[in-house]
Amino acid sequence: GDLIIPDGVTTIEDDAFYKCSGFTGKLVIPDSVTYIGEWAFAYCTNLERVSTNQATKIDKNAFNECPVQIEWRE
Repeated sequence: GDLIIPDGVTTIEDDAFYKCSGFTGKLVIPDSVTYIGEWAFAYCTNLERVSTNQATKIDKNAFNECPVQIEWRE
């Protein structure tokens, strides 16, 4: 199913969900998140889509080796 990060979270730390292949479907990141750290979702190979705010800073390796499509919200 979808993984929805709770509203109010501001940072997803480095390695937070590293290699969590149990996540499937869509990852929904609320507007409150301003930064997604290095390797935060790297190797989460079953994630399909990510929905996030355009203002969110995403580390270059945050989604390394993930076959995801990022949907940017305004």
